[in-house]
Amino acid sequence: ISIPEGLSAGVGLQGAISRDGSRIVLALYREGARSLFVRDLDSREFRALRETEGATRPFFSPDGEWIGYFDAGDLKKVPARGGVPLTVTTGAGSGFNSAAWSEDDTIVFSRVVVGPGLWHVSASGGEPEPLPVPTEARTDPVTKRLQHLEFLPGRRGLLLGHEPTDGAAEPQVSVLDLETGESKILFEGERPAYLQSGHLTYRSPEGVLMAAPFDLDRLNVAGEPMAALESVGAYFLSRNGVLLYTEGDLEGSGELVWLDPGGNETALEVGSFQFDQLDLSPDGRKIAAAIRQKVSPDLFLIDLDRGAPLRLTTDPGADVNPRWSPDGTTLAFSSDRDLSVGVYLLPLDTGLPEPLLRDSERFVVAEDWFPDGRRLLIEVNSPGESSDLFTLSLERGSDLQRLTETPEHEETARLSPDGRFLAFTSDKTGVEEVYLASMPEMDRRWQISLSGGSQPRWSPDGSEILYRQGRLVLSAPVFTEAGVSVGRPRVLVDGPYSPGAWDVGPDGRLLLVRHVRQTGMELNLVTNWEREIERIPGGSRGS
Repeated sequence: ISIPEGLSAGVGLQGAISRDGSRIVLALYREGARSLFVRDLDSREFRALRETEGATRPFFSPDGEWIGYFDAGDLKKVPARGGVPLTVTTGAGSGFNSAAWSEDDTIVFSRVVVGPGLWHVSASGGEPEPLPVPTEARTDPVTKRLQHLEFLPGRRGLLLGHEPTDGAAEPQVSVLDLETGESKILFEGERPAYLQSGHLTYRSPEGVLMAAPFDLDRLNVAGEPMAALESVGAYFLSRNGVLLYTEGDLEGSGELVWLDPGGNETALEVGSFQFDQLDLSPDGRKIAAAIRQKVSPDLFLIDLDRGAPLRLTTDPGADVNPRWSPDGTTLAFSSDRDLSVGVYLLPLDTGLPEPLLRDSERFVVAEDWFPDGRRLLIEVNSPGESSDLFTLSLERGSDLQRLTETPEHEETARLSPDGRFLAFTSDKTGVEEVYLASMPEMDRRWQISLSGGSQPRWSPDGSEILYRQGRLVLSAPVFTEAGVSVGRPRVLVDGPYSPGAWDVGPDGRLLLVRHVRQTGMELNLVTNWEREIERIPGGSRGS
């Protein structure tokens, strides 16, 4: 199956296959914006599902007629045959999440922000509640680091694909007994799936699709795993043995490039990686990068005079959003290590992260430093509520000081070089747009983008605000000497660049991530793959 020209998986392929193997859904980019595309396997066409821009981590209802997904922190669903998306619950998607739809029409998901545990909500909509399981399951740290969820037949157990725990180096596969609350680690690997032949499959760290007989009564492996298929990247497997997979690396990668005002591109010889975020040092000679390896991103330092990235953090949690201090000596970053989401400082002379702010109930993100280097701009996202902006002093024991309090989500904020103005993203109109506000009152706001935008950056002299709109980079002039006025945005860049990781250098050049793999990706489809696996004896059947 070929992905049509004009569509791409970007960096990492997300998708799902219905339980009966008749339908697939993929989250694909078109003109820089990611949305959902469905294909019935007896058809040759992918259908775009309207109004699903920004969708991530799609999953099917048991009957394959609905598709659930996360969208900017909300859990939504959309008819697989096309229709208007509906919001199931808000505030579900803060941090890394996975979800599964059960036969009783409830959706179970994980939430990084509120600590370990699983949550459930009616697929018809409502407020999420903790899944009613024994205490052990509610507090099991495994449930905080989930990347994949799947119900086993009978709804007694859950298959979990999660980040490493207990000092492990690789992602792991576990099973959670919903009756006893006990979980056990089964293998090193990812994306577990259950076959009705009575076998459990997963992808090993070496990229081999493995299969092992599984006892549904004891919720345990009933024999040695066997290699079933080599060189597997992303894969999706239906309960009845329809297999869809890509060959090679599980995640796509990108390479760093400079783009000058004349549109000339220069590749940086640092290698290809999955870059989540980038932040250039004040002198433009170093890059702090959140790079995703295996499952969770870690922080790396790229010295442009030397080349290869130097790893700065190794915690199993997700270390993201690095931000350079004005003097270039310290990085502020956000992390969900230690089972709480917090803001940390990393002095480069010691290399030892120091907690500055921890919050077990909310998602806190370091957005920027104030020019004096004594305060940070912080985004706080409370589940089920809006996200607002705060300031935080670096002095120990300091409290957050509120900047905004609105019903909208206000995020991805950057201070002007002189600290007098703030550029940020808000969904006030129902669409993410970039705004400008004066500091510290925030009493007046000017809209910068006209048809959607996010992730603003300032030009080095503070005369322009640059921002992203999918694959586009746009720029709007800003005049602040005698009052404030804003010019009309213009497109600077339209190319095959990642919409998430980017920055503006002190010389005005753009630092971008060019996708290594774009259109033309092929997926291999295998029907009746269950017959190949049935040669492995010992499993117990279940539908």
